[in-house]
Amino acid sequence: MSDEPEDTAPFTQEPWPAAWAPAYGAPVPGSLDHKGATTALVLGIVSLACFVGSLLCCITLPGVLCAPFAWYTGAKAKREIEASQGTYGNVASAVTGMWIGIVMTVIGALSIAGVVALVAWIGYTDWSLV
Repeated sequence: MSDEPEDTAPFTQEPWPAAWAPAYGAPVPGSLDHKGATTALVLGIVSLACFVGSLLCCITLPGVLCAPFAWYTGAKAKREIEASQGTYGNVASAVTGMWIGIVMTVIGALSIAGVVALVAWIGYTDWSLV
């Protein structure tokens, strides 16, 4: 008798070769999206939509609050995207969100100043809206 075990299965499957193991490397330049850029764009769009909606009714408070955050988040994301040496590819979203935030912050500040001036004028002249 021999010491080798007898192969009873006529067809045996070989294990997967080592080449099938996933190999993770550096991401392709411009293939990732920076989350701050997307957030800045969404906040800018919300503030812009609130401004357009305020022409129909008075819902400007979310726009006034979202605009400065869009400005800040867009500027921060733009700096980080430029510092990443091409890893992130959505710098346009960061810049767009930042500029919408700047414009809507200025419009929101002017709107608040206008309302305060109107209230002060009504209080000064003893004029009433009713």
